[in-house]
Amino acid sequence: MLKKKSFVPNDKPVYREVIPQAFKFAWKHPQYWLFGFIASFLFTGGSADIFFKFWNSLQAHSGSYFGYSFQILLTTAKQSLTNGVTWLMFFQALVALLIFLVIFIAIVAFSAICQGALVHVIGAWKLDKKHFVRQALSVGSKAIVPVIALNLIMIFFVWISRFAVSWPFALALSKENLIYYIIYIIAFVIFFTVTLFLGVIQLYSLNAIILQGATLRSALDIAWKLVKKHWLITIETAVLQAFLVAIIGFVVAIIFMILAIPAYLLYILSFINSSVSLFETSVGIFFALIIITVTITTGFLANFQYAIWALMFKKFGEGGAVPKIHRIIKSILKKS
Repeated sequence: MLKKKSFVPNDKPVYREVIPQAFKFAWKHPQYWLFGFIASFLFTGGSADIFFKFWNSLQAHSGSYFGYSFQILLTTAKQSLTNGVTWLMFFQALVALLIFLVIFIAIVAFSAICQGALVHVIGAWKLDKKHFVRQALSVGSKAIVPVIALNLIMIFFVWISRFAVSWPFALALSKENLIYYIIYIIAFVIFFTVTLFLGVIQLYSLNAIILQGATLRSALDIAWKLVKKHWLITIETAVLQAFLVAIIGFVVAIIFMILAIPAYLLYILSFINSSVSLFETSVGIFFALIIITVTITTGFLANFQYAIWALMFKKFGEGGAVPKIHRIIKSILKKS
């Protein structure tokens, strides 16, 4: 369980220790990037983007397929009842829908397992213990129920927050009044802050479940107490994390554009020579680069961000983290 914070806290800037260690873990353990990539299907570990990208991606990629299957299901059922046509199409649509649901549930389950496995690996690495892929997956699979429940709870609260923001936004669009726009901005700031803390609570709860063997209820209680006690340094860390992730993303984008130059050249040559084979080759290279880049980058960033909050969880448990603003004020007071 959590240790009590000492009367005189450790005044060492926490970022100088935690962030380099998190980066070191992510960089030196590429064998776990796949864990991070799969874990990011549910949660990337970014405190400011909790479930935004996941649900938008889910709606964009699978929503049309799901809706199409469901539409076929209803249409063929209606035709069968009115025109007396065969139930074969209805059965095919039902099978397609069931296959989609099975695949979706499998992805969610494996993502939850990888979340637990990644936290276990980070905890073992921090304690200089040996860590293996099979052992990590075993730990993650044993905690699959509370981890999935944790993700569902966070989804529920995030969607409540998004609904609360959508109402003033709808008013701002319909009324076109400055007051409503101000209300929307205030609501969005509140929503941003709430989702930030929800993301951190999820990661702390995940650490408590995997590393301390806590139940879901006690893990949420531990996480809430940590966030409430260290809310300022949590915001500081989250802002710095978002800044670093943005820089890494910018660097990756530049590298991708450089690597994609051959694909661009082949694409131009395919039109000059009216060559279908060159066109297909250029498109194939381009999409292969996209898949490789997205997989590696997502896996690395997920590992980096999960490691940040796993190390912060340990740091807070030791009572050794002090917000930067406190250190600045203390330094000014000492000089005066």
